Amino acid sequence: MPTITILGATGGTGRELIRQALSRGHRVRAVARTPSRLTSDPYLPADHPDLTVITADVLDPAALKRALDGAEIIVSALGITSGGPSAAPGPSGPGMGVVRPGFTGGGVLGASGLGVNGGEAAVVAGSDGTGGPGVSGSEAAVVAGSDGIGGAGGTGGLGVSGVSGGLGVSGGEAAGVAGLGLAGGVALGVLAAGARGAAASGARVVWLSALGVGPSAAAAGFLTRALLGVFMRKELPDRVAAAETVLAAGGTVVHAGPLSDGPLSASRRILTLSELPRSLFPARVSRATVAAAMLDEVESGRFMGRPVVVVS
Repeated sequence: MPTITILGATGGTGRELIRQALSRGHRVRAVARTPSRLTSDPYLPADHPDLTVITADVLDPAALKRALDGAEIIVSALGITSGGPSAAPGPSGPGMGVVRPGFTGGGVLGASGLGVNGGEAAVVAGSDGTGGPGVSGSEAAVVAGSDGIGGAGGTGGLGVSGVSGGLGVSGGEAAGVAGLGLAGGVALGVLAAGARGAAASGARVVWLSALGVGPSAAAAGFLTRALLGVFMRKELPDRVAAAETVLAAGGTVVHAGPLSDGPLSASRRILTLSELPRSLFPARVSRATVAAAMLDEVESGRFMGRPVVVVS
């Protein structure tokens, strides 16, 4: 059995991943910013011989690199918690943003139909500004809640009203993702930072994301996208950037609807986006079911490089 490295190990889904991975016979490396939250949990086998707890903050690139060194498979249940750190500075200089492979159609919050080719940023409702060169007849724009955009490439970028400057990106692609402060370098959100570290490790990655984010936006439907825009507006760009980074690295992004603490569903399925039945709202799915589906993908590798959805 391969060793599984788990990011976001102290959350509800992360703990389910630990318990179920150990029960399946995997060796587990649990990465946690606060390890005591795991070692003090009476429902976790903290003294299990196949469990190693590693202290690291995903917003500390050096610590994350050490934690992921030698990882075979990385499974992420990272989330954004209120009151916790949300961003950290990244390396300075042009072109150091999150990898954005782009989608053809889809997108988030009204970005449907704005083909994003070659990595250009897509327009998203509620964005702070627009700019950059025309992209296939449309303008490149900022993702909702982002701090700035890129210019036409080269050193520096175009300042935008209320924005602290742009970032030159080769080829003229526009940059700008939530938490990417563009003055004096780039700051990555928690999810984008974790995804970039996971992708750079060379390990196979299975990443948890919300249904309606990034490539799953069109499949989730307009109403879900609109609700995410209201309740997750500040988080969306970070979530989108993380999913795109994982997919670009050949990983699997597992989307799930609203999470619950219900029991594990024996009838769980992993569907491609085209197989997902259309509905007004996404169905709830238990954390235990999501964890089991992610481990199913770890063991099968059926959907590498693809976005999928877990249903009960």
